[in-house]
Amino acid sequence: MGKVGTFWHRLSATADVATVGTGFLIAKRHDLALDTDRIDGKIETVRVKVKAIAGGATTMTLKVCAQNNGTMIVVPDTTVTIALDVGSAVAGSAVYDLDIGHVQGFVPLPSTISCFYKVDAGTVTVDSVELIWSE
Repeated sequence: MGKVGTFWHRLSATADVATVGTGFLIAKRHDLALDTDRIDGKIETVRVKVKAIAGGATTMTLKVCAQNNGTMIVVPDTTVTIALDVGSAVAGSAVYDLDIGHVQGFVPLPSTISCFYKVDAGTVTVDSVELIWSE
């Protein structure tokens, strides 16, 4: 008998990525270890926690790639407003509601996928990311 229902997967990383600026850089990323040997389903949500917002950063752009060199794009450039934590002017979150179907193609994924970040102005420190996908 086949699967019934939806199965949820959570990938996360918590190391600081400091001084994320206005352009994508190879060094400004989180690598997320896959919990299965492939992603066949929907990438639902990505939550990015930021701190040390400086220089007027108000939006964040996310790009998710199957290679840590920024190639094999899985989620194209997607921009959202950084929502500030209650009572804070320097910490908050960027939440991406994606609903992107993804089926592993002919090229096998590595054991990680990479999240790259940039902001519209100034800099931020990304202190964690969480990617939720379903099958």
